[in-house]
Amino acid sequence: MKLLLIFVATALSIHVVANKPAPVINEKVLNTFNVIFKDAGQVSWIEAPDYIIAVFKKDHILYRAMLDKTNGSLLQTIRYYGEKNLPPNLLFDIKKKLGEKQIFGVTEVMTAHTTNYIIVVNDARNMYKINVDADGNITFLKKFKRRDA
Repeated sequence: MKLLLIFVATALSIHVVANKPAPVINEKVLNTFNVIFKDAGQVSWIEAPDYIIAVFKKDHILYRAMLDKTNGSLLQTIRYYGEKNLPPNLLFDIKKKLGEKQIFGVTEVMTAHTTNYIIVVNDARNMYKINVDADGNITFLKKFKRRDA
């Protein structure tokens, strides 16, 4: 009986998602997107009340771009990448301050006024979530015990 309920719930979920209408992207949003991200591949759109999010890959980097629905302006971009895509000056500051820790992943959050980097670094026993601002200032946010160590 439980298996039947799970099957029916899964089938309904798939049906609802598959039949959800695609968001309507207005011309201002599309123009902004095409000017800034002209080489974007595999774009999918997510609609919110006041903005549209474009999720795509460009130059092997995963992006989330938030655009204003009304005027099409770019509100925020989030990029996910590895150590090699960090700006060299920040990479130097991080390596200098953190020593032997390895950079596991980077989440770059950019708005019109600021850029922050949420970075996960590893050492032999722990993972650390740090914030690095555009000036190279490092703030430790969390420490996690590695399960693979």
